[in-house]
Amino acid sequence: MEAEFSPLEPLPLKMVKKLGPLSKAKIDDQGKKHKKPSWSQSYAVLVENILNFYKDQKVATGSKAGKPELTLLLDDAMVSSSPDEKKKEILVLSLSNGIIYYLHHESEEVLLHWKQSLENNIKAVKTEPVSDSKEAENLSLRTVSRAYSYISIFTEERVKIASRLLQWLKRRPSREALQLKGIIKDAVFGSSLSIICEREKTKIPRFVHACLAAVEKRGLDVDGIYRISGNMSLVQKLRQIVDQNEFYDLLNPLWDVHTITGALKLFFRELSEPLFTFALFDDFLNAYRIADRTQKIQAFREVNRKLPPPHSETMKKLFRHLAEIILHGTSNRMQPQALAIVFGPTLLWPESKSKDVTLAASMVYQGQVVEFMINEFKSIFS
Repeated sequence: MEAEFSPLEPLPLKMVKKLGPLSKAKIDDQGKKHKKPSWSQSYAVLVENILNFYKDQKVATGSKAGKPELTLLLDDAMVSSSPDEKKKEILVLSLSNGIIYYLHHESEEVLLHWKQSLENNIKAVKTEPVSDSKEAENLSLRTVSRAYSYISIFTEERVKIASRLLQWLKRRPSREALQLKGIIKDAVFGSSLSIICEREKTKIPRFVHACLAAVEKRGLDVDGIYRISGNMSLVQKLRQIVDQNEFYDLLNPLWDVHTITGALKLFFRELSEPLFTFALFDDFLNAYRIADRTQKIQAFREVNRKLPPPHSETMKKLFRHLAEIILHGTSNRMQPQALAIVFGPTLLWPESKSKDVTLAASMVYQGQVVEFMINEFKSIFS
């Protein structure tokens, strides 16, 4: 992983969070969707809450580094994996101004590192305490100044760019001000089932309940349900509405079935802790390894009883729904194995890669665990 990056003498590496080759394409410009995204290869450098794209590594890291081709501010941005199973090597970066970019790298492992680095930086920016507008202005100045000084020597042109960025940042209200006005609310996506259910005073998240109800009313016979990805712009729009606690009606024709299923998969994929929980990841895998069917079912029942109530209730509701999808398999052409491929890595993953099983092995078990639970739903959850 580290071998692909060359030593960078001009850069204080402790401040550079991530750098390396990355392709980019703008797919949505504040509602203007690009049907055929134009891809371009760049060398990306992530510093603080700024992601810069350079023509190549020499321009980005040389002793006389040039200016970036593109600069993206990550304040209140969102990054997610592509919901399209055919686009596993693509990240979706949604900026606070409504612009959406695709980021691509041929290596899924490298792309996963980029996703983690971007999420960590975005989260760090959101959680950094800012007491008032003056302090926010000073923070913005420090952020912009450090981002450019750490990448290369300040040229006159870089100072002008930094100044323009600072002016833009100064015009933005502080996060606290937006919260007081009710513009920023507690998010649903990226939170945890326990926090959501406690806040909503429900057994399962309202959004999950609404999605499952809408699909069962409108989409049980839809071909490729859950396998076919919805319109990414609409998925992100629905996500934003849910996170801002605005009214939404999933029976409205505006939200087609594939958009609803895409948003539901995104919700589970972005939970801070997966549905199966980190603590019980090994227990579920060990239960699946049992050869005898009766003993295996009993093992799954016992592990399920260890789940926190929001997780166990949501799991039971979801797998009842997936079992219903299978009953309509002649129409929607979705079998347990196909659903397991979609939901395996979405519902359970290890907390770290230092587990006993390798990453490849865990991916295989993820699908097998989900497939077994779909097939044996009545026996496990009765």
